[in-house]
Amino acid sequence: MKNKIKMSEGLLDLIIMVQDYRKLLISEMMFKVAHDLPHEKDWYTQTQKYFNSIDDSILNKYGLCKNNISFEVVTRFKVTQEILSTDRKYLSKYECWTSCIPE
Repeated sequence: MKNKIKMSEGLLDLIIMVQDYRKLLISEMMFKVAHDLPHEKDWYTQTQKYFNSIDDSILNKYGLCKNNISFEVVTRFKVTQEILSTDRKYLSKYECWTSCIPE
């Protein structure tokens, strides 16, 4: 199913939050590897668990579900400097793929 949903402040915040969590896990793993410390190797699964911990009502609001397609959409969305510098009320000119029909 190929659907698009218009970007909003809340959706952008959700995307950034999940992507930043993924970056934190990867950075932490790299730090621990560099210092020969025990570390969690599966940052992907940990990030997916974090994504799946988001309340269904919030995900559904943005056309997302707790599935692999939505997870990939969120983690692979390219947050550009152009998007970040756009006034929040004009974010709707950008679109994001979605795997569920929003409520």
